[in-house]
This record gives sequence, structure tokens and C-alpha cells, in this order.
Amino acid sequence: MRNQLTNALLLALVSGTAGASSAADIIGEARALGGEELLYREMHACNETKSQCEITYVDASGETIGVKSLDYSTALPAPTVTMRDLRRGKTTTSPTGLKPDVVVDAGFDHFIRQSWDALSAGDEVAFPFLVLGRSKPLGMRVTNSGAACEEGLTCLSVSLDAWWLAMLTDNIELAYDSDRRLVRFSGLSNIPDAQGQGQNVEIRYRYAD
Repeated sequence: MRNQLTNALLLALVSGTAGASSAADIIGEARALGGEELLYREMHACNETKSQCEITYVDASGETIGVKSLDYSTALPAPTVTMRDLRRGKTTTSPTGLKPDVVVDAGFDHFIRQSWDALSAGDEVAFPFLVLGRSKPLGMRVTNSGAACEEGLTCLSVSLDAWWLAMLTDNIELAYDSDRRLVRFSGLSNIPDAQGQGQNVEIRYRYAD
């Protein structure tokens, strides 16, 4: 459960970031949490209308290890998602026929912006979130970290909504800038290491504009 939650949210957040800017204008660099070693990069690209986006995952040696495609044409919070894991030869696609309130994968970032006023006011926001690879959504909640955040940033904490499940998982910590763009992610990565094991990372994003 822990890996499914954090893996899916990472994919959602970094993918949603691409939808907020023009093609090839966003690069995310993932490093070991508390360390300096570069683990991988994320290269984000969208078409002119930002309805179709793609993320290319590249390891530290420059080899492409994954590609994620997103179609936002139906609903921003619930895109159609296809993830190709090139190292393992596996492709995963999001299901269809979901309820209209379900947030799907990369749609999380758009959901955050739609909920910005409530989060800025200190409200806790709950929502059903569909993890890529699962058939049913999970109950999630996001809260404003408030005073614990650096000046000029808005920091959010994401967890499972059920308290008994939340106790078994680490929260995902996010930081957004004044333009409501994701600039930092801290948590378990969706990209495993060379041995296929999970790795805790900090990802920092830079924008061309």
C-alpha cells in the first residue's frame, strides 16, 4: 500500500507539472533524500494546447528508462494515462468509466490548483484518487503545512484519508511557488533503483520562464 500510494502520487504530481507550462520547459532532477547524487531526470513536454503531454524519464547515465503519456482532453483532474516502463517492458494504462469526482494520476496537480483557495485558507481537502494500475480509488487528503514552509512557498502534505492506513505510510511533502507551480517533491519515488527497490528522493523542478 505504501509503495502504491507514493509511487502513484509522484507520477501524478510530476506529470501535472508539465501541464502547467509550454513544451520542454520543465526539468525535474531527483536526488537521494538528504544526499547530492543525481538519480534520474524528468523531461516534460506538451503540445501547444497542453491537452497532450509526455514525460521522459532518463537515468543518470542518459538512458531513457520510462515514458509517460497524458491526454487531458476529457477532464484536467482525470486524464487518460499510459506509462511505459522500458527497463521492465511493462505498459500500464488508466481505466475508463470512472465517477466524475475521481482524480486520476496526473490530474492531481490540476486538482491542487482548483482547490488552491481552500488550501490557502488552511482547509483540509479530501478526494478520491485513482492509483495507476488499480481498479478502485483511494481516499486521500491534502493539508497546508503552514508555518513549517519557507517564505515565498506554499507547502502541502498529502496522506491517506483513513487514519489507520495513514499510520502505515509516510506523507508526501510538496512545495509550490507563488505561481502555483510545483518546485519540490519529497517522498518515495515511482522510479525504482537498478535493483528494482524503492528509493526516497527529493525532486526539484526548474522552469524555463
